[in-house]
Amino acid sequence: MDSLGASVVSEFQGSEPNNALPRILHVSTRHVLGGGGRNLNFTMSWERRAGYEVHLVVGTEHPVAVPEGVRLHVVPALRRALSPPSDLRACYDLRRLIRAHRYDMVNTHQSKAGIIGRLAARGLVPVLAHTIHMASFGTGYPAVQSLAFRTLERHCGRFTDLFVAVGHDIKNRYVRAGIGHDYQYLVVRSPIDVHHMAEVRTLSDSERALRRARLGLPQSVRVIASVGLLEPRKRIALLIRGLAPLLHANNDVFLAIAGTGPEEMRLRSLSAELGLESRIRFLGWIGDVADLLAVTSLLVQTSSAEGVSQVIIQALAAGVPVVATDVEGLHEIAGAPITVVDRRARGLLPSCNRVLIRGGRPTVAIEHFSDWTQERVTSGLSEVHKRAGDVLVKRSTVPR
Repeated sequence: MDSLGASVVSEFQGSEPNNALPRILHVSTRHVLGGGGRNLNFTMSWERRAGYEVHLVVGTEHPVAVPEGVRLHVVPALRRALSPPSDLRACYDLRRLIRAHRYDMVNTHQSKAGIIGRLAARGLVPVLAHTIHMASFGTGYPAVQSLAFRTLERHCGRFTDLFVAVGHDIKNRYVRAGIGHDYQYLVVRSPIDVHHMAEVRTLSDSERALRRARLGLPQSVRVIASVGLLEPRKRIALLIRGLAPLLHANNDVFLAIAGTGPEEMRLRSLSAELGLESRIRFLGWIGDVADLLAVTSLLVQTSSAEGVSQVIIQALAAGVPVVATDVEGLHEIAGAPITVVDRRARGLLPSCNRVLIRGGRPTVAIEHFSDWTQERVTSGLSEVHKRAGDVLVKRSTVPR
């Protein structure tokens, strides 16, 4: 526990930070398995290699290890749920932390931490950035919540120096909403090993059979896969109910659900209630999603909101057809073989049926995924820090 007291807990991951290095703080409500966590870890690892001193502050949800050398701070009041007393406490604790460490740059992530973190950092740091992994407002959210977050985003946009968006769709939504200006935005994708995913296309039948055995999936069935955190936004219950007639009517079709999260027990109960325990496999978290994609006939996503879905990019690179609800990021790759249904998932069942009947493994040229390669993402991060450096130079007279 550090000198800030019981409300902030800090620890080092690896070596002690060098106080002479430019100092960056990332702010997130949680650091968990999933696309956002992978993206943030990649960013922090790159910053460490580039010579920055990197800190991360999160709430109490942080089961994923941070990269070596990153200093981790825990602010218990920084929670996902809206709670004015906790939110005010989190803002107060963050301001104390920022004052104590005199950061050169604060980069906030996610909806709630994006607002509280920027309000806490205002006037205390030379550079203030916000990374948009997913919109905090718009279709897919309750109207009152959407209006509140859009209003708060506009307010915070007035003193945010730089926005980093994971996709063009999400960037355009923010600009159209009057949040900052186009010139303040950079699009930097989430890193995906697209070449590793593309290797799935060339696997032999025997290699695919080995992967089926490892995953506990029958050899003779067609697999519909869902991959992601088992939380309300992913709407896996909607997926199970929507595909129930297909699973009941076809003995050779299975649903494989990969991921963990707070909804797992409810989803298992729903599967039992619908008489589908033998047709649905809960696989837990899979370290290498390529193993599942190698045996998948169709990837289905029923999210209410996304930035750019990493698993959809992975599936397309692996040559797996996709059916998805209409959210941001689906059209980031021109000509991608995605069957889009409306946001309420109407038409999900017939769409899945058509794709399964059609069969095959469509291919998209690997060059179309170049924006997601580590080299391109690294180049994007370099540009982010170049822009931040320009702001820092302009404000070099700000007292530390």
